[in-house]
Amino acid sequence: MKWVARIAVAVILVGAVYDFVAGNRSEDLRGKLAPGNVVVMYSLTTCPYCVKTRAFLEENGIPFTEHFLDTNKESEREFYEMLTASGAPPGGIGTPSLIVNDMLLLNNPPFETIKRHLKLVGS
Repeated sequence: MKWVARIAVAVILVGAVYDFVAGNRSEDLRGKLAPGNVVVMYSLTTCPYCVKTRAFLEENGIPFTEHFLDTNKESEREFYEMLTASGAPPGGIGTPSLIVNDMLLLNNPPFETIKRHLKLVGS
């Protein structure tokens, strides 16, 4: 059974290193966020990527509003109208998609991209 524990520890360490290198580490931004950030996430209740992005936003202290496209027809309509107005190609748009301070970020954007569009104090 010791080998099982060693494998579990190794998997956890590899995951932590990967998140660190990939820039997905949690960083509480509450004290660094400037007033006026607006983050809206469009997601599906069945989307595992949405779960990860929601956790990222919460762990980093980033306030956001979430709209579920599969349970709210009004949110779905608004989302597709926004896509059409932005010139995004029809179909093939994945979730989560976000609006961060008026910037449309489609198809599960990397966490660093989300951070880059936030207003920070002193920036």
